[in-house]
Amino acid sequence: MEFVQLTEAQRQEFEENGYFIMRSVLDEEMIDRLLEAGDRLMASLNLNGGHYGHRRDGLVQEPAFAELVSQTRAIPLVIQLLGTNLHITNTALLYKHPQPHELPEQRGWHRDAGVHLDLGHKACPRVGLKVAYCLTDCAVPNSGATLFVPKSHKSGVPLGIPEGEIDPIEPYDEPLLRAGDAYFFESRIYHTTGLNFTDKTTKIEGFRLNNDIYFGLSDF
Repeated sequence: MEFVQLTEAQRQEFEENGYFIMRSVLDEEMIDRLLEAGDRLMASLNLNGGHYGHRRDGLVQEPAFAELVSQTRAIPLVIQLLGTNLHITNTALLYKHPQPHELPEQRGWHRDAGVHLDLGHKACPRVGLKVAYCLTDCAVPNSGATLFVPKSHKSGVPLGIPEGEIDPIEPYDEPLLRAGDAYFFESRIYHTTGLNFTDKTTKIEGFRLNNDIYFGLSDF
């Protein structure tokens, strides 16, 4: 694995906003391998007429996906943010198919890991992060990128969504991304999956990694 130094700008953005983007992590050859494996795994997934394919099982058994958690330039950054004793607690292959240009009844804004359900929102510790790799472009609005409420990882209260609305009062970010880009977001930031109003399927692979704090909390 090639060591990559976490820049001060990346660390500051992660600390202040709860997420940051790393451009061009994957080269074209790696993207092609991941797409071949991903398309094969998703071919048997029944969407039941929906537009959102989500597969968790069988990913790390695929050599191409296994490399994402050990051999990409993103991993040294995870270690510098969380430490060396890390555990993969979630894998996700997301295929967001084109959908009608309609807003849903709710978006499903949430925090990861569920620690706030036990400890409450105030002073909730950081226990991990997710790294998501774009296998296709999300370069225009409503092309399937994850949405984030910046700075919400530092909020000690639940995310407020007005009655009859699907989004919070606080402004949210919709990153514009290219195939090969990766984005890192910590467990406490409020986020949700984006809509895909394009004519192409958006494909994203992600891993959640947790540190010792998460497993120490689970002992109580």
